[in-house]
Amino acid sequence: MIFKLKTLKEKGYYTDKLGNIYSKNKKIFSRKHKSENKFTARVDGRRETISVHRYVGYLKYGKRIFDSDVVIYHKNGNVSDNSWDNILLGTRSDAMMSKPEEERIERANKAAAAQRKFSDKDVLDIVTERQKGTSLSKIAEKYNSKKSSISYLLNNSTYGKKIIADMKMEK
Repeated sequence: MIFKLKTLKEKGYYTDKLGNIYSKNKKIFSRKHKSENKFTARVDGRRETISVHRYVGYLKYGKRIFDSDVVIYHKNGNVSDNSWDNILLGTRSDAMMSKPEEERIERANKAAAAQRKFSDKDVLDIVTERQKGTSLSKIAEKYNSKKSSISYLLNNSTYGKKIIADMKMEK
């Protein structure tokens, strides 16, 4: 990848402040591909597809974009905005924190849902059983789980607390 980008730079490909790519003072058409703007160029006689944000990042930061501990990201979280000031170099955490809070919460909830052992209905049933006085051991046995997992679900997990709060609001 570094060879491709270096070759394009040597051939005179450049960007303006808006993130448009030019060759020989002619604007190159970039197309949308899976939420990412890309352009094609000839490198060593082969047609190559290059991400606009990668090329802008290379022009701005040089070889540092290939360090293993950094990523190129969009300051405003808009992957279509490849303007010079919007392309930054940082950690994965920096990139995630550049996204709007609602999007971060949605992503976190999706990731958590994939990890969850209990369905919403299971959690409601567990909470109901516990409120009726059923022991943690009996609940754990019924759901083929550990007592500590049931306790955590009821007392510490954000998901469990949300279900409990929703139940209270319905009453």
